[in-house]
Amino acid sequence: MHNASPIVTFEKISAASRQPVLWKNRGGVTREIARQASTRDDTFDWRVSVADVDQPGPFSTFEHVDRILVVIRGDQMVIRRDDTALRLACWEPYAFPGEAPITAHLPSGPTRDFNLMVRRAHGRGSVHVHRDAESLAMTDGTAVLYCATGAFSIRALDDDGAPVELEEGDALRIDLDADMAFDVQPTRADSVLIDARIVPFVRATRPSA
Repeated sequence: MHNASPIVTFEKISAASRQPVLWKNRGGVTREIARQASTRDDTFDWRVSVADVDQPGPFSTFEHVDRILVVIRGDQMVIRRDDTALRLACWEPYAFPGEAPITAHLPSGPTRDFNLMVRRAHGRGSVHVHRDAESLAMTDGTAVLYCATGAFSIRALDDDGAPVELEEGDALRIDLDADMAFDVQPTRADSVLIDARIVPFVRATRPSA
């Protein structure tokens, strides 16, 4: 027997393919980038989306879900949770439980926000912001790389194939079952890439050949 080679799949998701839908509480509009549907019900194990926040008001609540939000357009958002107010500047990830009662205030006008939601029983999520050329190490799980501004070229290291080119608003979903590294190159000035990772607690296994 020998070790099975890594399995990796890529899906480029164009900005034009996403349709706006109302928030759960109907207070705004979101565009879903990617999701993994739950096998237990009609919701999701994880979801990545971009939301337009045009007016102040409460966030939708999501029981048993952990969320990470990044303001990607607009100067700032001020969120109030219980008796505490927190200013979220552009490009600063903020993690919070989905069931927390949160109200958004927009002192500088409308914002656009990147959102990662992961069902707590499914796994854990993380979000990082990249601006420079980097080699990104990835472990088994899923990564969603979202081009928030500018453009990026992405390819697996040790792969002679053509890179995936992302324009503003495009995303690349990568699913893999082993450690790999990817070369990420901004191809325009002031480019910003949002790097969302989802690592499930239980991973699928493959028989050895």
